[in-house]
Amino acid sequence: MNKFIIYFFILFILNVNETFSLNVNLTDYTSAFKIVNNRMEYKNNFCKKEYIIRVDKSDSSILIIGWENGFIATQEPYAQGVDNNFSELYRLNILSPIGLNTIALIKPIFNDPQITVNPITVSIICKILPSNIGYDKTLSNGYPYKGFAGYYTYLTKLNGIDQLFPIGDEVFAANITAYGFRMLTGNSFSNFRYLNNYYMYFSLILNDKQIANTIPTTTIPIYNQTSYFEFPNQLYPKIQSNPPIPISNKTFPHDCNKNLNMKYWHCYNIYEYSIDDSNKYLFQTTQISPKAALTLNFKVLNDGNTVTYLNVIPSSSALTNNYVFTYYGDRITTIQEFNTSFYKNEMIPNNFGGKVIKDINYSGISYLFSSPYLGAIILINDQFSSIRQSINYPFGVFNVTNNLINYEFEMPTLRYLQKPIGLSVYFGLSNNEIYFDKSYTPTDSGFNDDQPPILYYYGYEEKGSSFSIVVSVGDKDSGVGSISVNLCSVACIYQFSPIDLIQGTIYNGTYRITIPKAVIGVAFAAVKLTLIDRVGNSKSFKQYDIYNGNLDIITIMPYIPPLIGSLDFIKDVYFSENDLDVTNSPKTVVMYLKTEPVIPNYSFALATNFRIVYQAQKGNDYFRDETDQVIISKFNPNTNYSEFTIKVPANVFTGPISYMISPIQFDNVLLYSVFNTRAELRVKSSTSDIMPPIIEGYSTSLNPAQIPTTGTDNITFSFNIIDSINGFDYGIITIISDLDPLGWNFTLNSNEASYKQLNIPITPNDRAQTYRIAYAWLVDKQGHISEYPSVTKVNPFMKMDLSAITITTTGGKQNCQPISPDLIDFTVTPLIKTNDGLFKSINFNVKTSSFSYGISQRHDPVIYLASSSLSVISSNLTMKSINDDGSISYSMNAMIPFSFGYPDGITLSIFGITDNCLNIIGFSTNSLKSLGKTYYINNTIEEKPEIQNANYNNGLITINGFRMGYKTSNLIINFITSGSSSLTIKNFISFSDRQIITDQIKSFGIENKIEIAIQTSDGLISDYYPLTIPADGSITQSPTITPTTTPKQCPGIPSCGGPSKGTCKSDFTCLCIPPNTGLDCLSTSSGSNGTIDPNAPNVNFNYEGEYKSLIVVYSLRELDFNGKLVREFIFSNWSFIKTDNDHFQFNTSIISDTSSSNNDGNLKTNIIVKIVRYHEYKIITFANSNISIEPNTVKYSIDMDHYEFKSNLNTLQLLISASLETTSKTDDICSSSQFGDNGDSSFIQVKIDNIILLGRFLKRSIIDGLISTITQIPINMYDNNNSSNSKSFIAMEIPNFKREISLDPNFSVLVDSRSTNSDDPNSICSSTKKGLTTPQLVGIIIGSAFLFVIIIILLGIILYRHSTTSRLIYYKFFKRGFSKNNTL
Repeated sequence: MNKFIIYFFILFILNVNETFSLNVNLTDYTSAFKIVNNRMEYKNNFCKKEYIIRVDKSDSSILIIGWENGFIATQEPYAQGVDNNFSELYRLNILSPIGLNTIALIKPIFNDPQITVNPITVSIICKILPSNIGYDKTLSNGYPYKGFAGYYTYLTKLNGIDQLFPIGDEVFAANITAYGFRMLTGNSFSNFRYLNNYYMYFSLILNDKQIANTIPTTTIPIYNQTSYFEFPNQLYPKIQSNPPIPISNKTFPHDCNKNLNMKYWHCYNIYEYSIDDSNKYLFQTTQISPKAALTLNFKVLNDGNTVTYLNVIPSSSALTNNYVFTYYGDRITTIQEFNTSFYKNEMIPNNFGGKVIKDINYSGISYLFSSPYLGAIILINDQFSSIRQSINYPFGVFNVTNNLINYEFEMPTLRYLQKPIGLSVYFGLSNNEIYFDKSYTPTDSGFNDDQPPILYYYGYEEKGSSFSIVVSVGDKDSGVGSISVNLCSVACIYQFSPIDLIQGTIYNGTYRITIPKAVIGVAFAAVKLTLIDRVGNSKSFKQYDIYNGNLDIITIMPYIPPLIGSLDFIKDVYFSENDLDVTNSPKTVVMYLKTEPVIPNYSFALATNFRIVYQAQKGNDYFRDETDQVIISKFNPNTNYSEFTIKVPANVFTGPISYMISPIQFDNVLLYSVFNTRAELRVKSSTSDIMPPIIEGYSTSLNPAQIPTTGTDNITFSFNIIDSINGFDYGIITIISDLDPLGWNFTLNSNEASYKQLNIPITPNDRAQTYRIAYAWLVDKQGHISEYPSVTKVNPFMKMDLSAITITTTGGKQNCQPISPDLIDFTVTPLIKTNDGLFKSINFNVKTSSFSYGISQRHDPVIYLASSSLSVISSNLTMKSINDDGSISYSMNAMIPFSFGYPDGITLSIFGITDNCLNIIGFSTNSLKSLGKTYYINNTIEEKPEIQNANYNNGLITINGFRMGYKTSNLIINFITSGSSSLTIKNFISFSDRQIITDQIKSFGIENKIEIAIQTSDGLISDYYPLTIPADGSITQSPTITPTTTPKQCPGIPSCGGPSKGTCKSDFTCLCIPPNTGLDCLSTSSGSNGTIDPNAPNVNFNYEGEYKSLIVVYSLRELDFNGKLVREFIFSNWSFIKTDNDHFQFNTSIISDTSSSNNDGNLKTNIIVKIVRYHEYKIITFANSNISIEPNTVKYSIDMDHYEFKSNLNTLQLLISASLETTSKTDDICSSSQFGDNGDSSFIQVKIDNIILLGRFLKRSIIDGLISTITQIPINMYDNNNSSNSKSFIAMEIPNFKREISLDPNFSVLVDSRSTNSDDPNSICSSTKKGLTTPQLVGIIIGSAFLFVIIIILLGIILYRHSTTSRLIYYKFFKRGFSKNNTL
């Protein structure tokens, strides 16, 4: 018996062992790692193959001790915290000799020989490169025009090869360059981009100065000595002995080659040649360096007689040797050398200081330094992936002494930070000059956490024209402080924040960010994810790293089509018309692009070069102006082409336009190589002008100027602005003084003489000071911009000596001493969440005084709110009052995203308090603390799902909120007034973290009060939200709760017109599916894009001759603090400029009627209204907001400069009227008017019958250069309207401002799917349509239907009880019919 038991036990063990061996499984992961084998070899005698193999084992005792068939393997390391003894990834390598073509088995060797596994079969082919490759010369015939990046690009198609290996070997031999040219960034493989393995292109720039140790040649060997690339003959420049002489050759500024320290300047060479030689000249500016590639030459003017060329020598922080080569045809004519250094030494700050702050509420770093620099400072903090934060004056300014601005401020860091942190301050507009760069090691915070965050999930989601990145991260101790992902090899960094939480908390949560596909490019080929907790522990993952126990890896983005890097991906490209004549008139053209495979939901981006700009990119320099908008393609399903609508400015130069298509990164030169002239967009112009406005002369009033002892005088700066062909359009010039960094801002327009006079009033209360130019921004009527200071744009003062353009005043107030103003009081109200839950509002009260000199009313303080993510938000002034004791009280407001500052809190600071002697004082966070004032705000968010609002509507429950889960959650329902106690629902019509819709609750026959809650998969449950389900299934709004909120849902019944017409976005606005449009996606465009009245900025819309609408920019009203009308200016005397059929500009001005002896003209306010008609869908940017412009929309841009308020407490209203009328004689008609909110905009909707005039008003504006929140209100909205005529006024409320303001509304006429009826908001119906109201009709209909249903039910019950056949019919019809909807 015992022997039998032992025998049975042995058999059992053997059987178990055999079972384990069957559970060892191999999976080939090679393709997931994007590894390509079987490449050609040209240099070595063997090929290297690489495979990724996953091994899944049923027991941890199974060990791999080797691999058969010569494979050498290394195990891919796990991420920290991954504990998996059952699954492993191995990277296998094998070397095979040239000529081998065989099948090999990948099979591991185990520690137990009894273990077996099914091997993986792979094909191993080792091919040698042909001895003579050859190439297609037709693709490399020397296209004479530069591409988008300013280089000559040459494409070649190599013959007789498929895939090359290894990556990293030089394509061309070292130390070889074409005579007169050099390759971009050297001769290594990095210059060459392979397109589908056998296309190869490289870029050259002209260079007569040969790099040391290079061999000049006209042919370059490819891979070996038997194949050569031959450069086209036209690229052999040689010195010409007798070149033509330019009409003029000038250098600006006149002494730029004498090593001056100039702020933000370039040197400029301007040449003029006869028109006969205009197309033969080419200019090249280059730094003689193997890695430099500067080609900054521009043909800028052609007046019909002469052609002007501009060469830009870029600014540098050190001594630089620059050479300018002038070419005539293919021959160098002159070489001019400049030795220059620029601006850095003058701007270096001093008195560096800084320290770590450990406060009871927050951790931070203090900054302390001085500088003569005035302008934005740029902060960089390496704990957030070196993302830059730019903050304008007066942030951080403690005081101003002797032309030095003294900065003192603090920035919060991660709450428990214990790791070293690097902080940098950049000055000016160049990110290459770091003036303050220090590393600090915080003291021990006492928080015990030595483990970095853990990554649980990383993945992508398809979103049509965009995509989302989803990450799940946990850190149970200190919480997650920073999540960032870099999607390319340079700096394509995207930051996650608590506002992106879709489930959970910072201790264990899931985040989502969404990115447009149009912004990605071929460079988006690398992924690096960085996680940092609040102590500073960090963990980074690169693509293909294993990050969890399931052996999931960080994958690259799947949204770049597989062939996107290949010319074979592009099947066709052409333009709707060509050889466009743009002489004095812009043109619109459509570019068509066809790909294979066709990708209907994909958006491409097209960038063009129409303007002058110097822009450094990745070490190379090319021309790209941020004012040139990227054009997003629209897919045409009827033709399978992607379409780009391009507006070509007037007066660009004759020739092909350079462009670049992303993400495929193909420019016009590459596409020309394949598609020839079909890929060219050619223009012609008899006169050409891409030169921005330049100041040719200046003058000043008497200098020095004596400050008057009584009354008011002016000091005057006068400038002559020249733009000879396009004409000057608009500009801003800021003048400051050594005592007043805020200065005076002047707005210039085109309806005056080219000689502009800028007047600054001076009074006996002013101090002696020196005024100078601080900033200038000028634009011509085709959008060409000059700017000072700027390292990217042409300097409008290039011909001036700025140091001489000053005015010094003498005399004036003599008793001023450096006595700082005082902060008397500072109070802060609690944060209040807005109704939509997306923002929080906070109010401040500030009281300041200067009993010695009085507080300046021209300089208002600003409150700054800072977070540990290096974000800073500034306040808006809402009220200012002068107290009896001379002190001034300010009321201010700030709107912050609801999660701003979470979880580390918000620090406060106040800067810009100024007295009448121009003494400036600022109060940093630490200063406020020392004064006992509020210096810190703790902003919290719900760390569980949050229901913002919910409603029941025709059988659907719609729930809006935040963090309601990723992929799936449970809806818990507690019944209060009916049978069941609770119910859990898991089936939804639609589900997202911001909105859930379910049809699983039906009418109960009686009114039923319920409570609903959301439970996410991590177990977190929201608070219960009360809801009423009506007896008859009619609409019931959510009950009133505290605080009172308006139930929020997307407009329309069904929401956004239903899934075929639109989708509901997280901000409860609709994203419509074309051609549907409108607030609720239940309308379509009327096709009318309006007629512009040449006498005023009014737009008339006509539809089918029966409906007429009118938009009028009516008046400007000034209101006092109590809202009482002070005065009103009804606009008139508009001047009109039409730049093309879709772009219009109107200018007017108003003169204040205030009693004043001041005759300097500063009481004149200029209003500029620009109108653009859009025929196609477009995304534009205003105030850092992306605005979707629907087809046939009219967009207004309204700019207004300085306005002389009667009181600093007063505000303005800009009134716009919108009216709609019909000439229809029908008596059965209604009109309605409605005003409301729609996400980040307000809307006004005027409707008659089924025609809608819709206006949208962004709640943001640009006030004094800062992005600010504004509001809109209806005025006398429903007076004097009738059923066939409806008119509404909307007032855009403008706060008290100093310099200028910009507003941006838009309008369109739509055809609705529903006619206006008496139930519409504020409806007015004709008498014949005033029978039974809709609710009465609905009551009758529902009552009749209800009676009919009762009869049917009673009959059904009788039949059901007595007939088997009836029961079968009931089952087949009802049960099967509703099985798709899992009802109760």
